[in-house]
Amino acid sequence: MGYWLIELIECVSISVYVAGLICHPPHAEAGVGLCASAILRMRTSARGGWMQRLSPASCAEAGHLNVVVVSSPEIAKDVLQKYGQVFSSRSVPGAAMSNQHNKFSMVWLPAEDQWRKLRRICKEQMFSTLRLDASWDLRLEKLLKLGDFVNQCSVNGQAVNIGETAFITSLNLMTATLFSVEFAEFNSDSSQEFKEVVWGVMECHGTPNIADYFPVLKYLDPQGILRRSKFYFEKLFAIFDGIIDERLKSRGTSVKNDLLDALLDLNQKPDSELSRDDIKHLLLVCILFA
Repeated sequence: MGYWLIELIECVSISVYVAGLICHPPHAEAGVGLCASAILRMRTSARGGWMQRLSPASCAEAGHLNVVVVSSPEIAKDVLQKYGQVFSSRSVPGAAMSNQHNKFSMVWLPAEDQWRKLRRICKEQMFSTLRLDASWDLRLEKLLKLGDFVNQCSVNGQAVNIGETAFITSLNLMTATLFSVEFAEFNSDSSQEFKEVVWGVMECHGTPNIADYFPVLKYLDPQGILRRSKFYFEKLFAIFDGIIDERLKSRGTSVKNDLLDALLDLNQKPDSELSRDDIKHLLLVCILFA
């Protein structure tokens, strides 16, 4: 059902847009649909550079989403410096609502107390000069391992999948920083499940979702993005729960001094402001966006 519904909406959007384009040339206040916006961008040169006639700050519509377009460096400076608080919030895509991720994630939270708390924790525990200096050897180790793998492939006359190799290197660097454990190996299927879960979450967040532009389709989930996102989130959170439980059991005998240890230290305080859910969603953000 999903495909014909999407095609029907596309046909209607294109028909309405083309009819309006014939009667009225586009201007700064024109509200256009998702598909019409794509056509409009492709036809910019053919229509005589209408984008050059837009005001420095314009508002466009992509389906039911309002998009502010700033085309002037001066206005962009004002927006970021003077009105940053007003423009800091963003519309939350359907994929980010799985497992209430938008209520815990620093990426999607509004710039309020919870967001500031998570930002402060990241600044102090993850991006501090002391933490970055301490992980320098770890980053060097992963790069040397990458170089050895590429060199071995060259010796064996084996092709290198650049995308997968870069993905595994980045993933291992982040998981080693977070958990002191590598989750993926070059040319190995031993960690294929974890790689597939992480890649699945990234695909769900990176795929344009027509339900984000037309809220009436939200509960139909015609592309299945919300359903797949929920599936991958639950699998990833189950992995995190296992890692956290194991770490809590071993804290009396060994200390890793990684980011997870630092987060658990905050969580174990009597007046803790960091819950277990906060930790899991923060780990998810670190793996996906770092």
